Amino acid sequence: MILTVTEHEKINIGKVRDLSKKQISRSDVESIRVIDINSRGIFKWGNRYIVPQQWVGVISLPGLSIEILPKVAGAYNYSDLKEILLHMFNVGHNIPNKRNIKSKVDFSKNGLIEILISNYLENIDFYIREGFVSTYSKVVRNISTVKGSIMFSKHINKNILNPTRFVCKYSKLEVNNDINKLFKYTLLEMKKISRDYENIKRLKTALVYFEEVSSLSTRQFNEIKIQINAINSRISEIVEYSYLFLEGYSVSLSSGNKDVSSMLFDMNKIFEMFIFKSYRKIFGSRILYQDGKNYLVTDSSKTTKKIKLRPDILIKTREGANIVVDTKWKVTKKFAKESDVYQMNAYISAIPDVNTAILMYPKTTDSSSVVGNYIFNNESDGKELKIRAVDLMYVRDDKKFKEHLIELLE
Repeated sequence: MILTVTEHEKINIGKVRDLSKKQISRSDVESIRVIDINSRGIFKWGNRYIVPQQWVGVISLPGLSIEILPKVAGAYNYSDLKEILLHMFNVGHNIPNKRNIKSKVDFSKNGLIEILISNYLENIDFYIREGFVSTYSKVVRNISTVKGSIMFSKHINKNILNPTRFVCKYSKLEVNNDINKLFKYTLLEMKKISRDYENIKRLKTALVYFEEVSSLSTRQFNEIKIQINAINSRISEIVEYSYLFLEGYSVSLSSGNKDVSSMLFDMNKIFEMFIFKSYRKIFGSRILYQDGKNYLVTDSSKTTKKIKLRPDILIKTREGANIVVDTKWKVTKKFAKESDVYQMNAYISAIPDVNTAILMYPKTTDSSSVVGNYIFNNESDGKELKIRAVDLMYVRDDKKFKEHLIELLE
């Protein structure tokens, strides 16, 4: 069973499950509470209800999956929301759609996680057909023919009575490297959470090709660092997709000693990266992400700098009047949060050649009262704050969305 809700939509709590009333049981709530503690407040807790906040994804309980989708103005069905969210994943995390993966997905029938798994498998299938990334590693083997260099001390100790063999050290090209270990680890984690028969079958088939690749423990996964270079750049998208999935995935043990899986994403981060990558497509290298070259204060001797400034997006215009953009995934009703405005004032005061600071929110029914142009009342004459609302209903049309983003800067 799947219970699908959007952010800020109430989920009722009762004695038993009743999906027609969007009601879960008290036993379900105890399992959710464990995940919520571990994930820094997914829900707002009421007396007989819970309300999902800025996290989207899936919580898998025994016999029930709770699917949380983003709240997007203008989207009237869950299929639209899944498609918009998947598009944001695609753009923000370099997930390719050039092989027309999206067209193979039925958004109305498939859950969010199964869609992500299906898309990942399309990429893995393509990777397997292209051939695994192999790397050279130094190995020491006792072999019958000389290869590389003989390790004489070990050779004498081991083969003193067997002159037909040699202990050699040489380079061997093999697939058992960190890249393939990451892919195998991702496939195994997906296999734990998938409930779709077709996906499970495809996961098992893909894992057959990774038999020569060692399995990672959670500790080992946290230690590996994948370096993308000119030789292995073809796998950068799959690496990005792997980390997208694994950063959202976790397994908790509920109070009832039942395994509870969750895959949850912070919409603040998804929205931030999506807007950055979308502007990157338009302006190229003139867009910087969280550029940390500037500081808010310097001591009187001008030797020590304090409080590094990291705006979400810095747009370098050809005219030299640069723009700072910060994204916020939150519902706005009366005006922007004071701390957000103070932060924008700091950016515009301390970062050279910045004349405009823009706060970007997703469009909501409340955002129209907030959108506008404002002037900072300080010594920085002419420097302005703009508040804009991004209409995410445009994202499925690249041309319209590009025009919309450019218009937001004007």
